[in-house]
Amino acid sequence: MKRFIFLPLMTYFLLMNAMAANGENNPSNLLGAPVNTAISGGSVLPEGKLLTAVNSSFRDKDHQIEGYGSPDVYSQIWLLKIRYSLTDRLELSTVGSYINNKRDNLSPEHIEGMGDQSVGVNYALMSQRRGDPFWVTVGGAVLLPTGQDGDNHLPGNSAWGGRVTLTLTKLFTPNIKGDMGFVYQGPFERGNQDVKRG
Repeated sequence: MKRFIFLPLMTYFLLMNAMAANGENNPSNLLGAPVNTAISGGSVLPEGKLLTAVNSSFRDKDHQIEGYGSPDVYSQIWLLKIRYSLTDRLELSTVGSYINNKRDNLSPEHIEGMGDQSVGVNYALMSQRRGDPFWVTVGGAVLLPTGQDGDNHLPGNSAWGGRVTLTLTKLFTPNIKGDMGFVYQGPFERGNQDVKRG
């Protein structure tokens, strides 16, 4: 069955690549856009551009402490990252999260739900796209308490927080860049289960 699904998909992608190579109206590259679609780095998207990315993390912890009845934990964390540039220097961003945990020997065994959400803005003081030698960007973000409360949800969720950044980025080629960032962040209050993140 897997072979029947794989072959049509592979054929489709090969045909799409061949059509794109022969096409006259190839889309232009996003100059100055970071290679990594994570919301990091000092470059800002060109005006009017939208960038989305889904990042995922899968973790499986089995037999953490042998003989002590420790639970096996299987976790999935999904992040939806969205960036939109209002101008060549000003960009809005947001990151939302969804968490799914399955735990043996604990009650409840299955926990899932939305995590906290961040909403931010970045401003490019220097822009490599405009001829500067590198990017210098300042930014700020607010962490919104959209996560769930209760004993069976993640500690520290559901708390207001904030972040201030200063980032330097140098794009050497479209595929190679260097980043250096200074970040100050923290919660404004204690979150779920009276835990303060960070």
